[in-house]
Amino acid sequence: MKLSSSLAGLETIRILERAGQRWHMTLSGVPGWYWEYPLGLCIALAIERASIDDEWLVSASLWLASIPESLDDSLLLEGERIFLVRRYECQCSPKELEARVQQQVAIACWFATQGDSHDVSTETSTLGRLV
Repeated sequence: MKLSSSLAGLETIRILERAGQRWHMTLSGVPGWYWEYPLGLCIALAIERASIDDEWLVSASLWLASIPESLDDSLLLEGERIFLVRRYECQCSPKELEARVQQQVAIACWFATQGDSHDVSTETSTLGRLV
């Protein structure tokens, strides 16, 4: 299998197979795919969550929209899976590409745990309230 020259320098990439225009792979153990086009490439990383509800999806979308540097990021729903997709331009240096890819991996892993329900008490306390 031919690996994109721009991704060849990444030590943490493992190519699995090609399906149409997509190359399925794992990056630092996170499953996903990439797709090359004339002006660059898109990398999609799976956000592995037990469930995706509307509240989480709205929160994640608003978080991405609130960060000016994330204009090239988006969420993609495919069946029961959700992916964090990032567009990369051809002009990226290998070091910049590696840093941005590792940032994308970190964000996908954070999204996988962000908003997990924890045992939170629904009881309210009157301590500190003015009566």
